[in-house]
Amino acid sequence: MGMLGRGIYTPLVTPFSDDEIDFQSLLYNVDKLNNSSIQGYLILGSSSESILLNREERLQVIERVIGPGRDAGKMILVGVMEESTKSAISFVAEADKFDPDVYLILPPTYYKPSINEDIFLNFYNDLSKTTKVPLFYYNVAMFSGLSIESKSLIKIIEKDYIKGWKDSSTELERFIDIQKQSNFAFQSFTGNAGLLLDSLKNGSEGGILAISNALPDLCTDIYSAFSSGNFEEADILQSRLKNFADNVTTPFGIAGLKYAMSLLGFNGGSVRKPYSDLNNEDGEQLRQFLDSY
Repeated sequence: MGMLGRGIYTPLVTPFSDDEIDFQSLLYNVDKLNNSSIQGYLILGSSSESILLNREERLQVIERVIGPGRDAGKMILVGVMEESTKSAISFVAEADKFDPDVYLILPPTYYKPSINEDIFLNFYNDLSKTTKVPLFYYNVAMFSGLSIESKSLIKIIEKDYIKGWKDSSTELERFIDIQKQSNFAFQSFTGNAGLLLDSLKNGSEGGILAISNALPDLCTDIYSAFSSGNFEEADILQSRLKNFADNVTTPFGIAGLKYAMSLLGFNGGSVRKPYSDLNNEDGEQLRQFLDSY
């Protein structure tokens, strides 16, 4: 157990109906994605609205998804978003019974004035001692408001507390630099759809892309074209992927992604309160884009 297979992973959304998890729609989406070339799933990432789920709901989502995913040969990452070391260790202890391939760990971010390198080192060290499942660092500063500095991240890597990361930033140069400074066993995945092809050109293992909830084949086709040396085709497909991101997920976020999923044959469902679904005007704008797209 340890390393993830190269390719594209889907950070699954959580469909809601009347503010409750719509498990039927969730499993419908998983079943459709199981028939694609997606390498695996991230359960409880940002796209799942994990931060809006209580612990019981999070464990239920893992339990419902991991069986069908495993049966289809998909690899499984589980997101961990806990502010305290105690809570993170407790959650991992409960999730260990599902035997995921990797935990994607968001570091503490709330008390920013008190956060320093030692906080990060101790946090990942303590977690790494409690489970045999490899840990990845989740860098999503657009939501967390914090990114571990490169020098501190390299220390965490060198101490072998983490085996990889998902970088959802736009900092391609930093992504490349971490690649160069880390050892050969460290795995890098981009979470930025607009940088998928550039990240592959610079040695990443693949992408963990929210857009793959709606367009799994486009995402995996980029990876396949690049891997096969069809670079012109990969460039064309990457342009299409960026166009979708620029018109759907960037302006409308998770609500836009879920709306697009529902127009493209999946069941996106609603977002959870206090957040709102798209209004009629934005929905019509998105629908017109997809018609032309």
